[in-house]
Amino acid sequence: MVESNAILRYIGREGNLMPNDNWSAAKVDEAIQLTDDMFNAFAPTFSIKDEAVKLAARTALVADGGGLAKVFAKFDALIKNLNGQFFGGDNLSVADISIFVNTKLMGSGFLDGFPTDYLDRYENLVAFNKKVGTHPKVVTRYANSDNKFHGIYKY
Repeated sequence: MVESNAILRYIGREGNLMPNDNWSAAKVDEAIQLTDDMFNAFAPTFSIKDEAVKLAARTALVADGGGLAKVFAKFDALIKNLNGQFFGGDNLSVADISIFVNTKLMGSGFLDGFPTDYLDRYENLVAFNKKVGTHPKVVTRYANSDNKFHGIYKY
């Protein structure tokens, strides 16, 4: 298997991180697909050779009306209207973890040109990330990791 979303859904089913009812599973799929929109918005910046142009393009993506700003606004609205604590209802799902990991990475400073505070304007997303990041399963995953990048996922 080579497609990341197929792998994610498989892991979700095997690890009891996908809801059993069709509607909740569709909401999880919706959230997973939205992470693709996030990557599709900024992926073209990796091919920009001129550093100043690349940084300007990334800054524009998170500015009001920018491609990433629109995606994060969608995340924020979806989270505001959740039917339960998480995308799969009251149980943590692979979508919740995917959104947490990917949006925390985007706001971590790991990728140059993206201000570390730009996610702060999406209060539902920020609160959601804290809820996921402090979930016992997520805390356990990162608690003893010495991977330097895992620090961005700790609260």
